[in-house]
Amino acid sequence: MGEGDKTIEKFDLRGYEAFFRKYFSLFVSFANKYLGDYEQSRDVVQELFVLFWGKRADFHDEISAKVFFYKSIRNSSLNLLEHSKVKDRYSKFKQLHEDEHEFFLSSIVREEIINTVNRELDKLSSMERKVLLLSMEGKKNYEIAENLNISVNTVKTHKARAYKELRMTLSHLNTLVSLLLS
Repeated sequence: MGEGDKTIEKFDLRGYEAFFRKYFSLFVSFANKYLGDYEQSRDVVQELFVLFWGKRADFHDEISAKVFFYKSIRNSSLNLLEHSKVKDRYSKFKQLHEDEHEFFLSSIVREEIINTVNRELDKLSSMERKVLLLSMEGKKNYEIAENLNISVNTVKTHKARAYKELRMTLSHLNTLVSLLLS
């Protein structure tokens, strides 16, 4: 196959090698314009040369072979790009689904904890509950004492009992949270 030949007598091994040397870099450059990835472009062109070798009897001139390569490179590149977009969309969907799942689980855990704490607060004596709730609102001991008409020492005693009771009854929450998050 001469340098200026536009027809090919046959794509024997020598003709195939000459065609490969003449056009490989050009085809890779063409594929790279679609893909923007030199290694991936080389892979596409190499795969097409393998395919071309199996179909070489169908090509009788260099022009028809080049048309085959340009069309095949374009189609293969577009398919790769589309596949890449599908993978990206799936990856984004999967991440969104995982984020929603985590949000759902954390919402369940939060609701379970709030529910459990409220149940345990309801089990406290009326005065312990009032003292603790006012304390949780940020009120100081002397403000709670004034509000409930009790002494500051009584406030401290009720708070201490309430916290002690809650620590004992809510100690299982660590286990609950661990189970719900696993």
